[in-house]
Amino acid sequence: MATPAEDLLVFLQAEALGTIGTDLFRDHLPDTPDACTVVFSTSGGPSELRFGSENIKWERPHCAVWRREARYEKDLARTNAFAAYKAIAKIVAENVNGTFYHFAHALQAPFFLKDDSNERPIFAVNFELEKDVAA
Repeated sequence: MATPAEDLLVFLQAEALGTIGTDLFRDHLPDTPDACTVVFSTSGGPSELRFGSENIKWERPHCAVWRREARYEKDLARTNAFAAYKAIAKIVAENVNGTFYHFAHALQAPFFLKDDSNERPIFAVNFELEKDVAA
């Protein structure tokens, strides 16, 4: 069973926004390469129960997407963060990596998060996902 972060990585790769293990990573920002995207699993919203049942109907996980570029490439980091933001926001009633997603809502537009210790800019955007319960 894949995590929502893994599903988003598969989706971003399918959208030609990187290659998993080369410049797309899950839950860890590596030292290299300078230009990369990371999808972090974060806390989420409440699950929804089926009416009249104790079974969970939908889950609402959250993910954070970070985009880093080379030192002083702040405009490029912003541009590439917006590319991921626009791509993920297209997920509506779609199977991604074997899981049915009802939607992916951006909780805000990409924003400047920080420069890392090597002065490489990082932009971030957070998503709420609604998906079927994993089997």
